[in-house]
Amino acid sequence: MSANSDAKPMLCEVCGRFAELEWHSISTDYETVEQCSASVVSGGTGYWLCSDLCHTTAHELMKDETGEGRSAKVIGAMVRRLAEAVSAKARKYHKKGRTNGR
Repeated sequence: MSANSDAKPMLCEVCGRFAELEWHSISTDYETVEQCSASVVSGGTGYWLCSDLCHTTAHELMKDETGEGRSAKVIGAMVRRLAEAVSAKARKYHKKGRTNGR
């Protein structure tokens, strides 16, 4: 998405939650969440991410990445992880320690 579009979306573009959104630029690798969010005025390509989960997580993951394009790589990694979690088979849970029908 472009920062110059007319309307800010209402849902996070990674997790789909309705939350406060911040701009995450993938045009430039900003070190901090604050710098990245402020870059919305300069335009470029990026995503609107929920501020409390996805944007914070993206910048935490960027610390582990090296080289150019870190901001875009981590978005791809987050989407892959989310897809794996959603498509995983349901876990079987067993109640332990129950006796006498309780």
